[in-house]
Amino acid sequence: MIDLHKEILSNPEEFEDEYKTVAQTAELFYNNPDVEASYYKSERGLRSFIKRFMKKPEKLTYEGFAKVKTEQMMIDAWRMVNNEPLKHGRVNSDFDGYAFRAKNDGEVELEVVGMDFEYFNKDPERAKEILERSRKNAEDMYLFNRINHSGWPVKGDVERIHQAAYLAMRYLGGEYSPTDEVEK
Repeated sequence: MIDLHKEILSNPEEFEDEYKTVAQTAELFYNNPDVEASYYKSERGLRSFIKRFMKKPEKLTYEGFAKVKTEQMMIDAWRMVNNEPLKHGRVNSDFDGYAFRAKNDGEVELEVVGMDFEYFNKDPERAKEILERSRKNAEDMYLFNRINHSGWPVKGDVERIHQAAYLAMRYLGGEYSPTDEVEK
């Protein structure tokens, strides 16, 4: 979603406060085990790796923030279009039928402009099960699987500071509780 990324980059004044807060918080998460959690089998091995090899946190640039913000907004939009039909007892068996558009009417937003309802079925029981499972697995699905995912919408390397910033955004939004205490 390159247009969304361009809109965020072109409107730093809109995101200035969030950028500063996320940048500060990302530094706290930089060496948090959750940033690398999906790469290691044991937490003990991960802690050992971090103690031996991690360096001082790098600074989050505004360009890096825009990349992470784009990812966050895309995930939130996908989660909304996926969960909303489930709330109404509809199950979708085709997940390619969504269209989004970046919009800026004084505020940068991501707008859903299309949905393919071809493969929706009414199945309230299954919809309830899927919704409950997605709530229980939300941290894994929307946090750890994404911060180490190479398919972010804005191409380029996903660096450790980007992963830390993504966790910081979710932490600040109340959607994430760190494995370790955040040192302030």
